[in-house]
Amino acid sequence: MVQSKLQINLGRLSAVETIDLSRMICAKLKGNPDFPEPFPSYVTALAQLEENTSELETTTHAAQNRDILMIAKKNQLHGVVKNDLASVLGHCELAAKGNLEALQRLGLRIRVPKKKSAVRVPTGETALSVTQLTGGRLVCKVVKPCRNGATEVETTSGDPSVEENWQRDGIHLSVQFELTGKTPGTRYGVRARCIGPNGPGPWSAYVFVIAI
Repeated sequence: MVQSKLQINLGRLSAVETIDLSRMICAKLKGNPDFPEPFPSYVTALAQLEENTSELETTTHAAQNRDILMIAKKNQLHGVVKNDLASVLGHCELAAKGNLEALQRLGLRIRVPKKKSAVRVPTGETALSVTQLTGGRLVCKVVKPCRNGATEVETTSGDPSVEENWQRDGIHLSVQFELTGKTPGTRYGVRARCIGPNGPGPWSAYVFVIAI
């Protein structure tokens, strides 16, 4: 189920904006089958929200004469109504259980978080140096070690530009290893790539060496 968030910052609303929002929410929720009343006991009832909103509206008008007591009462009621709205809207968001259409019908903006895709760390590149030992042995040294230490090696005695000519010559965990069984006097191409949890990396540039 997709989780959503109502995009509204109650803390920034003026008293008049809070009154308008409260009136709209009350009108949208009355008889709304998506959010049936009665609400749970811990949620402000619509009747209480309407009553507090009406009192805030009356006090807001009275505070226009700059009476200090009325301004203080307006500010106190403004906080009450914002808390009521937070209670009701929080309930609606939970009760919707991801039903975006139900939330959108309240007339509010909805933020739908994007799904987080798994971060795939690309498998790095590697490079080899190759020297010969007698008996058809090739000593390979990983000069650019793989992140997880696993290196796949392929060799070819044919045309290296033809992919089908390459043959796997093992997966090695150490930075230095031997390839055996090569025919003395034969020219071999050797290449390597890192093996990681996200698949293999790119092949290294191939190195040519003549077995002895």
